[in-house]
Amino acid sequence: MKKNILVISDYYLPHWTGVPKVIRNIIKELSKHGLNFTVLTVRHNSNLREEEVIDNVKVVRCNPSIYFSRAIFSIHMTLKYLRMINGYDVVFIHTPSVHIFPIIMISKLLGKKTIVFHHGDLTLPS
Repeated sequence: MKKNILVISDYYLPHWTGVPKVIRNIIKELSKHGLNFTVLTVRHNSNLREEEVIDNVKVVRCNPSIYFSRAIFSIHMTLKYLRMINGYDVVFIHTPSVHIFPIIMISKLLGKKTIVFHHGDLTLPS
């Protein structure tokens, strides 16, 4: 039986920065091993469709509620997550994300396997 993975990220394609690129590459490689992926993200551009398939991956976008600089919080994303979570075996959260607290709390309460992948710059002292 194939595992269903729900990927959570504040940004995804076609937003072409580091985090979406890494997520796309991870999904591309892990899909070769029979895993199914859905991405739940924020609709950072109103011209984007709320749902579409990109590279055989279902992408679900939620309208933003509050903007904090580059961070976009969507109450709709948390509500959508509550409606979607039962269909998934693993939750794969990519941070930094303003959604991490509600998503982690719901995942823990429901006993869902959860992976947090932090993307960040590492600056070592010289």
